[in-house]
Amino acid sequence: MKKLISRGIPSYICVGSHKGPGAARNLGIMKSKYDYIAFIDSDDIWYKNKISICEKFIVNHPKNNIFTHDELFVRNGQSNNNLIINGIYEEPLCKSLYIKNCFSTSAVIIKKYLLREHGGFDENLMSSQDYDLWLRLSPYLNPYKINEVLGEYRELSGSITSKFYLNRMLDQLAIAYRYRTYVTIFQYYLKILKI
Repeated sequence: MKKLISRGIPSYICVGSHKGPGAARNLGIMKSKYDYIAFIDSDDIWYKNKISICEKFIVNHPKNNIFTHDELFVRNGQSNNNLIINGIYEEPLCKSLYIKNCFSTSAVIIKKYLLREHGGFDENLMSSQDYDLWLRLSPYLNPYKINEVLGEYRELSGSITSKFYLNRMLDQLAIAYRYRTYVTIFQYYLKILKI
């Protein structure tokens, strides 16, 4: 079977000044050789059979262009069997995604041409670049949900997810404003209040 999936290049491969995870991911996309891209954040874990399972779904569902699976949520080494159910949304996707993100970056495999045609990750954002990308791509996405736990979303003390609250808040406010046309004015203000 022809190899379909490229794994994103980890940020430590990018030499020079730190340009953030968006720049590292964009470099990985640019250097990739295959039709699909899978991402793995440094804190997270893929289970051993993830790629082979996802590849079967990709081959059997050629009309879909983004695939996602569920994850076990682990905080500081403790899982308590908490599951993250990814890929659940209502139509239209852009509105549903604006209200609540249903994609976890380490649980997504996406057609590379979508990333190249629509500009990849916004390197000006230091956080939430993935959420911004899913919203930007949402009019073009045809998701397929794989109902299996194929990895772990790990939140460790000291990780990017657990700090820089002010920067994350400012980035999320910018994203909420950028895609406000996806929702009603009431839903936009509700999003601002939640942030």
